[in-house]
Amino acid sequence: MKSPVCTDPAACNYTPGADTNDSTCQVPGGPCDDGLDTTGNDTVQADCTCAGLELGCTDEAACNYALSALLDDGSCTYPGCTDLVGINYDPTAGCDNWRLVPDLLLLIGNYSCMGDCGTTDLNGDSSVDAADLLTFLGLFGTACE
Repeated sequence: MKSPVCTDPAACNYTPGADTNDSTCQVPGGPCDDGLDTTGNDTVQADCTCAGLELGCTDEAACNYALSALLDDGSCTYPGCTDLVGINYDPTAGCDNWRLVPDLLLLIGNYSCMGDCGTTDLNGDSSVDAADLLTFLGLFGTACE
């Protein structure tokens, strides 16, 4: 079997003295495959290694938000009622809506927010304050309605 031959001097796998290019050149910035299912948009790096962007959910409002993900893979799931006997049961929900410790931490992290506070503004008054915290704590650990 013949070894790959690259005649591009800018390529990481340049073969000096080769006179026939077999299209296997790996140029920094060009595509490659790092062999990982957890990355996408793999490219040859300046140091000639192959690396991709970490895949995952990039929507902060999702239950499975991945801070380290740089490329959204369409796996995001969203809060809803996960209680099978709840009147507002949502079979597509990825986590229970406002009942989990990560939700409490998100609310605490947004405490004192003014303006667009997203889902942590439980009473809709454009701020996250004691009223929102008390509302959440009143629901914490309860089943969906």
